[in-house]
Amino acid sequence: MRLFISVVVFIVGISFTKAQAPDFTQTDIYGNTYNLYDQLDLGKVVLLDFFSVG
Repeated sequence: MRLFISVVVFIVGISFTKAQAPDFTQTDIYGNTYNLYDQLDLGKVVLLDFFSVG
């Protein structure tokens, strides 16, 4: 139940914010570089995973 409430609050919070992710470039382990907005312009879905260990 606690997880469900957290997910609902998260979804509602996202729906009220109109913030835009800043553009950034990232390099993978093979040396390929990817730009966030370029990938979105290609029609790809980009998943940003924020996690914490603690």
